[in-house]
Amino acid sequence: MLFSLTANKRRHRCTFMRVAALMCLLSGVAFLFSACSHISVTDLHVGQCIDMPGENETASLSTRHCSEPHTAEVIALLPIDASDLPSVFELDKQAHTACSAEFTQYVGVDPEDSLLEIAWLRPTPESWAAGDHSLTCVARCAQDSPLLTRSVAQSHM
Repeated sequence: MLFSLTANKRRHRCTFMRVAALMCLLSGVAFLFSACSHISVTDLHVGQCIDMPGENETASLSTRHCSEPHTAEVIALLPIDASDLPSVFELDKQAHTACSAEFTQYVGVDPEDSLLEIAWLRPTPESWAAGDHSLTCVARCAQDSPLLTRSVAQSHM
C-alpha cells in the first residue's frame, strides 16, 4: 500500500508540474502576442501601426503598438466617391496623388525627401461588395531598412 500511495503522490506531483509548465508556456505565448493583433482593413484608423503584407490588397493584417517593431503606419483613410469599384489603374492614380499630399501633412516632409515610402491598400472586388469604399494610405519603411519603432507622425523622417 505504501508503494501505491507514493506512486500516486508522484503521479499527482508530476501531473501538477506538467499543468504548471503548460500554464507558464501559455502565459508566455499570450504575452508575446498581446502586442500584436489581426484586424480587418476596414477597421484601421489613422495613427495605427501595422505590418504591411507583401501585396497592396489584403483583408486582414497585423497591428502593433507603435513602440514595437512594425513596417508601416496608417496616415490617411480616403473615401472613394464611386458607385462601382474603379479600375486598379484609377485607384492607384487617385491613391498616389492623394496619399502623397497626406504623407507630407502627416510625416512633415515631402515623400521625395523622406526615408519612408508611400503605400496604400485598395479595396478588392470582394471587400468593395462588403462595403469597403476607401483607400488606406500608409507610410512604410523602405525595403532593407530597419523596422520602425515609433510613430512617424511629424517625425520628418
